[in-house]
Amino acid sequence: MSKVSDSLLPKILYVFGDMSGGGHNLQAFKTIYYSGAADNCVVVSLSDGDDKTIENKLGELGLSVIYLNMNKFRLSAAVKELRRIAAENNCAIAHSNGLKSDLMCSLAFGKSDTVHVITLHNYLKEDAFLRMSSSKAKIAVSVQKRVLNRCGHIIACSKTLCSKMLADNPKLRITAIQNGVDIANFVKGDKSALRKQHGVGEDKIIIISTGRMVPRKRIIETAEAFLNAGLPEKYELWMVGSGECFEEYKNRFSGEEKIRFLGRRSDIADLLSMADVFVSSSESEGLPLAVLEAVSAGLPVYLSDIPQHLEITGEYPDAGKTYTLGNTDELARLFRGTEDYLQNAQTVSLEGGPFDITVMGDSYRDYYIEAARQEVKK
Repeated sequence: MSKVSDSLLPKILYVFGDMSGGGHNLQAFKTIYYSGAADNCVVVSLSDGDDKTIENKLGELGLSVIYLNMNKFRLSAAVKELRRIAAENNCAIAHSNGLKSDLMCSLAFGKSDTVHVITLHNYLKEDAFLRMSSSKAKIAVSVQKRVLNRCGHIIACSKTLCSKMLADNPKLRITAIQNGVDIANFVKGDKSALRKQHGVGEDKIIIISTGRMVPRKRIIETAEAFLNAGLPEKYELWMVGSGECFEEYKNRFSGEEKIRFLGRRSDIADLLSMADVFVSSSESEGLPLAVLEAVSAGLPVYLSDIPQHLEITGEYPDAGKTYTLGNTDELARLFRGTEDYLQNAQTVSLEGGPFDITVMGDSYRDYYIEAARQEVKK
């Protein structure tokens, strides 16, 4: 393996589970772009699918995707193919993204000179049991534990997640690089003009939530607190996002005219600019990009008091208010106090801070260079 200089990124093999536009995939794409790795990388997807969001974005950078179309019947062949791709392209690092790709890279590169880097986007001991059956969740957590114990280069997307993982295993070789948001893409727009364009009244007070419609987001908690608050007619709650529970939630509150389920949208920045307050009732996160996007767009936030949310308000105390997870009465009180709160709410700038995407990209670049240098010294 050739020596890596301080100023030159090693060649990196990025391994995705698929090319869907989920949050962890999108963040991996941003890592490629903002670290500077797009000029010197190879991208592999373990499976094909209808959602090509990330492939399309990679195409804009001039990058193509190699599909392995892996399944349980050709696991060994897929492992060998990963090794071949890394060797033929002289990749010094393989960076995996998600449990499936983490496992594949562990099998392919666990005993090779190729450095395996893992980024963790959630705390699987919480998240798996919220979206899988108990038996499947136990298997997933067990597999992850084995993979992480074999890996010498693990990155957590938040300080909170890093601390949780170290509490489980103090010997884990893990560091935190906090998620960053594309500040330039989430600048407060012209609220009045956007509302006029979309037919939204100037007098409306819009509370918005963005993210996947899944149980851990506690969408029902948000909606019930909104209804229990007994707010005037001018208040609306906008729930933006798709997911496995979208139709269930939409149908459950179909009779409530002040609650709008907008589905998946490509104009999130405009919707945030039209809104007045952002809310997240989530019970488990890595480091929530939806919250960071809202803060970047100039919105004050109402957040459940989970550690990942507190990590954000700890860095930026003026960003918003928190309430006790699960306490709908407390959240309803926040909703009722919105007009008074907005009179003195502070606008927070994330530029140059720990949640700026360029800071995140620089941190990944430095990490890659140091990881490759350590391998050369062995």
